[in-house]
Amino acid sequence: KHCICNGFDGHSCQEVSWVGLNAADVLGGNFTASADQYYYLTEDVDLTGSLAIARNTTLNLCLNGHTLNAPATKRAINVNGGTLNLTDCGENGKVLSTKEKNGGVMYIQMEGTFNMYGGTLQGTEAALGGAVFINAGVMNLYDGSVVGCQASSGGTIFVKDNQKLNLYGGRVISGTANDTIDCIRADAGATVTLNKPEQVDAILV
Repeated sequence: KHCICNGFDGHSCQEVSWVGLNAADVLGGNFTASADQYYYLTEDVDLTGSLAIARNTTLNLCLNGHTLNAPATKRAINVNGGTLNLTDCGENGKVLSTKEKNGGVMYIQMEGTFNMYGGTLQGTEAALGGAVFINAGVMNLYDGSVVGCQASSGGTIFVKDNQKLNLYGGRVISGTANDTIDCIRADAGATVTLNKPEQVDAILV
C-alpha cells in the first residue's frame, strides 16, 4: 500500500491498495481501467499500441520501478479526454518513447488531464514537444522528471494556445530544439505556472 502522491511536499493522502498488471494486460494499449482502482506494473512492458485514456476514464498507474516502452514510431500514451495519474513507488520507473510527430511520449487532447507524481518521461525525437504535447487539456507535475529529446520546438514540453501546464515540483530537463534551447514552448494564450525557476532548464513563450 502507498498513497498516489508518494508524500509530495509533505502531503500525506490516503494509502490505497494496488493491483498488479503484467505485460499481457496492457500490451496492445487497449487496457480498460476502473476509476476506483489503482494499478502497478509487475514487469517491464513493450507496448504494441499506444496506451489510450478515453474520455470519462481515469487510470491510476504506478510504474513500480519498471519501464513502459512505446511501440515503434508511436508515442506511449494518448490522454484522450480522460485522466492519467502516474506515480512510481520504486526506483527508476520510466516511460520511454520512439520517434513521433508531436509529443514523443504523451499527447494530451480532448480536455484530458495528466497528473505526474513520480517516475520519468523520456522522449527520443518529435517535431513539437519532445516528451509531451498539450493540445487540449492540462498537465500537473508534482514530482518526477520529464526529459526532452530532439525537437523542432519545445524540446521537452509544448503547450498549445489556451492550454495549461502547472509545475508544482519535479524537474523538466531540456532536450535539443533546432530553433533555440527551449525546454518548454508555450503558444500565445497558454498558461505555464512555475513554482521554482530551478525546476526548468528554459522556457520560451
